[in-house]
Amino acid sequence: VHSLTDDLFVRYIVNHCKCITRLSLKNCRKVTGLSLKAVSMGLPQLQAIDVGGSFNIQPKDILHLLKYHPNTKKQLLNEIYASGLEWNETTLSTLLSYTSSFLRGLSIGFSPLLHNGSTLVSLLSSCGSTLERLGLHFIDCVDNVVLGELGGVLKELCVLDIRGCGGVSSLSGMMETRFEYGFENEEEEDGSHDHDGK
Repeated sequence: VHSLTDDLFVRYIVNHCKCITRLSLKNCRKVTGLSLKAVSMGLPQLQAIDVGGSFNIQPKDILHLLKYHPNTKKQLLNEIYASGLEWNETTLSTLLSYTSSFLRGLSIGFSPLLHNGSTLVSLLSSCGSTLERLGLHFIDCVDNVVLGELGGVLKELCVLDIRGCGGVSSLSGMMETRFEYGFENEEEEDGSHDHDGK
């Protein structure tokens, strides 16, 4: 919604929709960190947020939200989709310090300041036992080697977005690593992963 502003968002959404658990402000380019500060105080049941492409929101605004939202301490705010905000190693490390033990969904695509693939793998490994969905699209340091390493540390991963990663030519290394560690076999044997959710 390109016409949505901080004032309109706070007035009509934050003040009247207190029970929201999933919030998308994707590509709302007039919304700023002021809206996220209002969310941290005004939407206490929030569990997932998407601010991808909202370029007037910065990583520091997401970090403020995570620091002060009550569901972070309750380990319920577990999906953060924030591509296009130019994450770097420091801000990503801080995000994961708040969420790594319970994070289920993360998107940090379009982050040209993430230069080192090994460092990226090391950071993401901190949520290896919980992370199910990951967006790394258009990050230059993501290549075949990085994917192979991620395959060995992200045990629960089932959705991966690597669009625009020019260094990726094959997924075979990642899949081989997952089979080697037994991750794929476990998923096939575990009935909790079937599509009906039964």
